[in-house]
Amino acid sequence: MGIKKKLGMGVATAALGLSLIGGGTYAYFSDQVDTSNTFAAGTLDLAASPTTIIDVSNLKPGDTITRTFNLENKGS
Repeated sequence: MGIKKKLGMGVATAALGLSLIGGGTYAYFSDQVDTSNTFAAGTLDLAASPTTIIDVSNLKPGDTITRTFNLENKGS
């Protein structure tokens, strides 16, 4: 391959790369999204059942307790 052919291919590759970078930049900055989100404030009232989740009397280091409980939001 001659030097002119190598130089021409290099220029064509550079032009293609620059056009891809320019197109990507244009697409990134011209993107638009319409949102219709709403935000509502309410009250948070958490209730646990049973109320005593872990009884810590007579615990020693290394003891483990597995307990299930229900957590319910009674607010709005």
